[in-house]
Amino acid sequence: MVSSRSPATAEVVGGPGHSPQRWRWLIPGLTLCCLGAAFLAGLLWDGGAAADAREIHWVDIPGGSFTMGSAPGDGTPLDQEPGPDEGPPHQVTVPSFQLAKTETTVAQYRACVEADACTPPRVDGRPAETWGRDDLNDRHPVNKVSWDQAVEFCAWAGGRLPSEAEWEHAAKGAGQDLPYAWGTEAPSCERAVFNDYQTIPSPSRGCGAQRPAEVCSRPLGNTPQGLCDMGGNLWEWVQDGHHHSYEGAPTDGSPWETPGSDEHPMRGAGFTSFVHCLRTSNRRHREGDKPHKNTGFRCARSQP
Repeated sequence: MVSSRSPATAEVVGGPGHSPQRWRWLIPGLTLCCLGAAFLAGLLWDGGAAADAREIHWVDIPGGSFTMGSAPGDGTPLDQEPGPDEGPPHQVTVPSFQLAKTETTVAQYRACVEADACTPPRVDGRPAETWGRDDLNDRHPVNKVSWDQAVEFCAWAGGRLPSEAEWEHAAKGAGQDLPYAWGTEAPSCERAVFNDYQTIPSPSRGCGAQRPAEVCSRPLGNTPQGLCDMGGNLWEWVQDGHHHSYEGAPTDGSPWETPGSDEHPMRGAGFTSFVHCLRTSNRRHREGDKPHKNTGFRCARSQP
């Protein structure tokens, strides 16, 4: 008959020739070893957290069909400016793809510069620049990057710039046709970083901060798939060349690059933008070699 006394259990665990007394000394030793391992793991985890700041978190965007663009008269009382370049509305079918959860951050872009795969942003020390500022941190989105610099970074990161159709499909909730990235609620500084001149005394750019905020600082403004800052913070370059309307645009979600153009669309609005720019159909354009404090980007990639 096997005894249930603890000394017998200790003998079995310790092996032949190990007394209960010797087993009692082993327990504190094991405890110290575990504590040391936990401390070392904590150091390694901190290093992992630091490295993680440079990683791109890809979000799966399911493909499907959606209505791209808008027609005059689609606006709400807060939003009276559907521009002529937003039409005509047309059906586009987008394959599944992945989009970066955040706008490209200072930390992510610095990793590319340190790898000699990217050139630094063109900054001159003016307010609202995020590169090289001691009073900001690595989680701010990088701005003052040209379209070519954005293309280079995304290629280095294993991706590409999204097509304009992919960007709008993702902003509208992957086929849900949302007027704003977060849904139907009116824009506010709880959901986006923009020029909220209606509720905040001047100056109100960046909801009073006069610069972009850290990425994902407005989780109430996330898309249903979890993308951050698809409305506000920084305008975002896309792959396409600029066209003054959607007449003749591709309907398969691919970028519209012909005929070639020195100008490229920007989507999503920035910290200096007024409320009507936050609509998911809104678009602006800019010469690719003229970076701006209000412009950044995020990368896309095809489904692996």
